[in-house]
Amino acid sequence: MTELELASEIKQIYEYIEHTHFIQKSDINVLCDGLEQCNAYLARAAQLRADAEHFLLVARGKYAEEYNQQLNGQKFNATHFNALIKSKTAEQEKINTLAERLTETLKYRIDSIRTLISLEKSMRERTTI
Repeated sequence: MTELELASEIKQIYEYIEHTHFIQKSDINVLCDGLEQCNAYLARAAQLRADAEHFLLVARGKYAEEYNQQLNGQKFNATHFNALIKSKTAEQEKINTLAERLTETLKYRIDSIRTLISLEKSMRERTTI
């Protein structure tokens, strides 16, 4: 998987979350389907997050090695060195942050769906009594 494919898949899952309004439904079957899809996406998001972090670490290592070779043993301020590497890996950092936030967003979505399912079940039990 390339960084571009990774970013695209993260965006696709975010679009699902943003444009899916099954939470507004009171049909337990629809909610359960949404819960199942979010659980599948959560499992995938964990892999995407690991991949994003891998790309970030590889990029940091690459630039650190490059700059160490360019400095040729000269001393360089660590703060400036880290800032330089961070600026060169900004895109990988962005993808990594999105992957982290995707995982957290899915966790919250799953919790809210479970709550709605429980509420819907309890309301149905009250009306059938």
